Amino acid sequence: MSLLNAAELKQLLDQCKDVELQDKEGADDYAYLEETIFPTLLPALVKLLERLEDMGLKDGHSNNQVEKFNSIRWLAEYMVRYHPDGGVFKHDSAYADHLKSLAAMRKEQRTERELLVKEKERMEEEEKLRQELERTEEEEKAKQEREEQRKIEAEKKREEENEKGENAVLAQAGPEYGSVVLKLRGTMMRLLSDHDFISAESTAAIESKLCKEACQFLAVNSHASFTAVGELLDQDNLFYHTAADKKEFVADDDDEEEEELDGMPPAKKVPDPEITVRDLPAKEEDVAYILKRGNGLTFETVVDEGQYKFIGDTKYTEGVYFFEEKRPGTYIAVPLLRAGVIAGVICGDTLDSIAGAELVETEHVLFHAVSVVLSEALDKAVWSLMDAKRTVHLARLTKLASDPGTMPETIAREIVEAVDVVFPGHLVSVGVVDTVRDMRLVFSSARNGSRERNKTVTPDSKEEQVFLMFDAKQQCKTTYTMDTELTRKLAVAVPLIKGENRVSAVLYVGADPKTGSISEDVEDLTHQMAAIVSPILLPPEENALRVMRILALSGVGNSAALYEMAAQLCIRYTGATEVMVAMAHGVGSIRVVRVSKGGDEADGPPAPFKEELAKLDTKPACAEAMESLKCVTKGGWIAVPLVAQTGARADCVGVMGVQCAAVDQVQERTLEGVAVALTSAMQVSEMRRKMAMCGEMALESLLKRAPTMPAAYLAYLDVSGRQVCARVLGEDIPGVEVGKVIEDTEAVQTAAIKREGDEAVFGLIGVPASAVKDLEIAMHEESPWDTIKDVAATMGEVSKVLSGEGLMVDNASEATKEREELLSTHFNAARFDLVTAATVSEVDLKYIDAVRTQKPYPVVIKIVQAIMYILGHQERDVSEWPKCKKLVTHHLFKEMRMIDVRKPLKVHKLKLARACIEDLAPHDIALEVGPKPLAIWKWVGMILDVQGV
Repeated sequence: MSLLNAAELKQLLDQCKDVELQDKEGADDYAYLEETIFPTLLPALVKLLERLEDMGLKDGHSNNQVEKFNSIRWLAEYMVRYHPDGGVFKHDSAYADHLKSLAAMRKEQRTERELLVKEKERMEEEEKLRQELERTEEEEKAKQEREEQRKIEAEKKREEENEKGENAVLAQAGPEYGSVVLKLRGTMMRLLSDHDFISAESTAAIESKLCKEACQFLAVNSHASFTAVGELLDQDNLFYHTAADKKEFVADDDDEEEEELDGMPPAKKVPDPEITVRDLPAKEEDVAYILKRGNGLTFETVVDEGQYKFIGDTKYTEGVYFFEEKRPGTYIAVPLLRAGVIAGVICGDTLDSIAGAELVETEHVLFHAVSVVLSEALDKAVWSLMDAKRTVHLARLTKLASDPGTMPETIAREIVEAVDVVFPGHLVSVGVVDTVRDMRLVFSSARNGSRERNKTVTPDSKEEQVFLMFDAKQQCKTTYTMDTELTRKLAVAVPLIKGENRVSAVLYVGADPKTGSISEDVEDLTHQMAAIVSPILLPPEENALRVMRILALSGVGNSAALYEMAAQLCIRYTGATEVMVAMAHGVGSIRVVRVSKGGDEADGPPAPFKEELAKLDTKPACAEAMESLKCVTKGGWIAVPLVAQTGARADCVGVMGVQCAAVDQVQERTLEGVAVALTSAMQVSEMRRKMAMCGEMALESLLKRAPTMPAAYLAYLDVSGRQVCARVLGEDIPGVEVGKVIEDTEAVQTAAIKREGDEAVFGLIGVPASAVKDLEIAMHEESPWDTIKDVAATMGEVSKVLSGEGLMVDNASEATKEREELLSTHFNAARFDLVTAATVSEVDLKYIDAVRTQKPYPVVIKIVQAIMYILGHQERDVSEWPKCKKLVTHHLFKEMRMIDVRKPLKVHKLKLARACIEDLAPHDIALEVGPKPLAIWKWVGMILDVQGV
């Protein structure tokens, strides 16, 4: 009986009908078989059985012929011969037709499923991006609102202070002097507003101007012939530094009398007094005007009691101290306040008065009013300098915070420096929350000027600042240390809060012992800095992702720094005694790329580590983690797999082993975050390594095709958008060094490496800017700049290939070895694909028919002959056109595409092709026969260039 009769065929079809055609989740493997394998395999099995029946296999009994028959070989040959892609897959049976329809349905289901997955991923990405944009917009809006509110409050405060100042002047000066003193105040306020505090190191220059203005005003508006301003150097020394002298004039009685007018004696003309404002000798000089306690009467009354001192007759008043000879006259002194504390004196006398004018006691009102104005102006000068410094440092912090390359240590140092410069003497600490229990003081200052870095503290610490910082973390709000009377703030701690009331960092500022309290300005600055630096001081897993990305994008393909940073992050976040980073290496083995001990955190580059192989059976936690793709705790080790996503496929490429005590859920989540960050950074680093290897061929091609180009380089962009050189070829380019940032971008010209239709930049091809300027290029010839752009476009195609390969870390894998060997050929292959596609697009089959059927120009004949030599045809069939044109068919493009430029072609054939086109120039071809032959000529030139002939 037949092995496949009608009944059996009907039974088979009935079984196929029972198969669930709607693919279910988890049935991808079976669906793949139904779509691609079964339509060929099952009919082949039927044919195999029929073949065996023809050979004599009956009822399970075989003969010698059947026993010698190799059924596996026959089946394999049949499947190759009747493969669907071969175009001869024809089965007339109903069973085969059903299998084909089932395969088509499976393909449709798979395509639909893939589209749904892609659409879901796209929507998730869009939603994530939308949420990120909304969050950024909300943060920016809140920041702008805070800044606007701060400006409104600052303006309101200025208006209140101005009104307060004017009222204080009027209250002190009274109606007699009020208007003139207000004019003095206006003059001083203008001096302050015109002064450049941004570039000033101190207030010395503006204070000198203000004091001179006060001295001159008193010399003009009082009877004093000498006015001065002094400051207390300490409690026992008063230093007079600024003075004004008034030189008066009197009428001379010996002058001729003028004629009387209308019986009245003529008025004598007396010139206005001359006012000279000067700086008195510096306090370091021997002749400095320094009044010591115990000399004179100023200390007891003015400095100690804060009252004015008036002396009606200096010559005969006991206790008056004279810097020069003793002379008669009058004297007034009033206290000068700074920040509400007596800090100096304003005085005036008439010892040098020529006109005999004397001060009267009521003029102390004028001196007091001027003292009020000068005190306000001097305090405002100090505040303005502080505000200018604050503006400068906040701008610097904002710039650092907006720079994606800023590390937490850098921003912490800038915070400490900002407070130290704006408000000297304060104690500052920047702490980041590493674990639930630990906080790391990234950068701290002490009142003695010393600095501390990366000090780990716990809530058990007895330090007052540590207690306050943990209190702010616990309460998720700003906390204070108050004095015993609860009237003054001695310290402030401001938390940086991320979503769900999670504190990522805390800023602490302790009061200056001189002031003894935290001022509103200090607290305001602390809050402003906290708002600015929040994008840098992140929770552990976010910080790991950011730091690893910065490192990856600052490198050119070496992952050693990534391994070390990942190990140090694990130590930091878990307190591990040892961390191992290893890559997959064949079956049952790993390649250990880094081992770091706890406490090894240090500045500078990591110490070199020699890679070593290890058996997975000696590290059970790592083996289980790599198999399960989950975090595993076993034998005192926590193992976290390194999982790389390539499309929908997840591959375990390595493992991190952390030896430490038991960890909580937050620490475990942090370790997983570090693993994700390391894997992501490795993908960037590995991509750059492979791009750099392909880039060597690209640069060689560039310099070969553009002989006038002295040098070229391949660079990547770091996280801040700066160029980092990866490869250089040719002469030295100033400022261009492998592994270093290229600072002088004006001296180079670059073309971006992009994929078609994608704005992402994978790198840059750069050359000296002088090499592409003012060059004379003949028509239709490729300019050096065209060559650079073409090389960059080709590298963009290379990036597509490399991205699809994923991570290549398993050095024991044959696939990895094969891909590594192919790296040096990717550029030539991509260039071949691009030029071939451009040629096929330019040259149509109609033109190929015309070449074959009509008598072409000699130029075209030479170009076609060159192609035939490249395709491997014999010289006897190519050298004569009547024979050669028979080789020109509609399959020409297909033959051109089938060339494998990764492998060497026959050299003698390539030399014959070179001889055909050696005397042809692009502009001659274009003018004589047009663009189509020119496109084919370029293709020939590309093949010869790629093959090195």
